[in-house]
Amino acid sequence: MDGKINITSQDLRAQGFKHYMDMNGDLRYSIFTQKDFYSDALSVIRSGNEKTAFFCSSDMYALELLKFFRLEGVIVPGDAGLMGFDNLDLLTYISPRLTSVSTSLEIVGKEAITILLKLIANETVPDTCYVPHVICPGETL
Repeated sequence: MDGKINITSQDLRAQGFKHYMDMNGDLRYSIFTQKDFYSDALSVIRSGNEKTAFFCSSDMYALELLKFFRLEGVIVPGDAGLMGFDNLDLLTYISPRLTSVSTSLEIVGKEAITILLKLIANETVPDTCYVPHVICPGETL
């Protein structure tokens, strides 16, 4: 390969979120990068009366946050909105149903194979690859 740094999908999702939030100057946001983000999220909710929502880089993080909020008496979506990324099948069994972003795993797989084959053939590949996504409405916003 060419020695580029391998950035995880979580980091890429955070970069994309920041980019598009910066394009909309009237929205305030914070990105939590530390492992124990629960207390920071709770502080945001309790700090004021502004409408607050959390967009997590994976459904698993969102479900962890939902569990924490329940233990702290935070009502989702009443006190805060919550959205994940991946649209995991298990969300069908969660109440309230998590709003999530879904990408086609079939398209992701095809793109990955196409890029892999180009690399094997020593062809140039793009630095980034975008795949379509869909917001799957739930009950948390």
